[in-house]
This record gives sequence, C-alpha cells and structure tokens, in this order.
Amino acid sequence: MQRQAEVAASARRLQVCYAGEMKKDSISIEQHSFGGLLWLAGWLFTVGFLHLPFWRALAALIIWPYLLGATAAG
Repeated sequence: MQRQAEVAASARRLQVCYAGEMKKDSISIEQHSFGGLLWLAGWLFTVGFLHLPFWRALAALIIWPYLLGATAAG
C-alpha cells in the first residue's frame, strides 16, 4: 500500500514537471490564394490576347508563359 502511494506521488511529480516544460502547439494557417489568382489572371490574359481556340486555351493552363514568349519573340 505504501509503495503504491509512493509510485502515485512520483507519477504526479513527473506530470507536474512535464506539464511545466510543455509548450503549446501552435496552428499555422497559410493562404496561397495570391499566387493562384496571379496565375489565373495570366492565363485569362493569354487566352484573350492571343485569341486562342478552346483546346489551345486548355493547354495554355500549363504553358501560358511560353505562349506569350513565343508570340512576343516572333
């Protein structure tokens, strides 16, 4: 009985020590909407500026910087 009381007291001391050293986890929320909006604006500009048909406009989702560069170069 006395041994159980000693173990329980020791466990409480460890919990108190551990709780004192614990740091609260912080939650970080990041929003990357500006980059997506910039990409969308560039894509829409490319589609309108180059008068691309539907399938080329769909391909321009990925390669719109290349399409603008190719048009500007020649």
